[in-house]
Amino acid sequence: MGIRFQLHHQRETDDPVIYRGTIDGDWCCSIEVTVDDSGAVASAPDAPEDRRADIERAAAVMVRSAVRRALREQMPPPRRIQRWREG
Repeated sequence: MGIRFQLHHQRETDDPVIYRGTIDGDWCCSIEVTVDDSGAVASAPDAPEDRRADIERAAAVMVRSAVRRALREQMPPPRRIQRWREG
């Protein structure tokens, strides 16, 4: 079974970079990525408890990677991230 992430950059602040959206269209998710690359923290309180830790870990890794790549290329963070992950 896979997981579909649909996330949008919230332009409230530049550091941390914040994304909010849905996972599988049902569960709300929020991810914060620090610009200095010290990490990413994801929160998916609506996700099923038995899968929540894996879902949050996958979301944090995915968003951190997208933001790091943009910053490395001296580009702004992506406005939207849509990904399908096995899980």
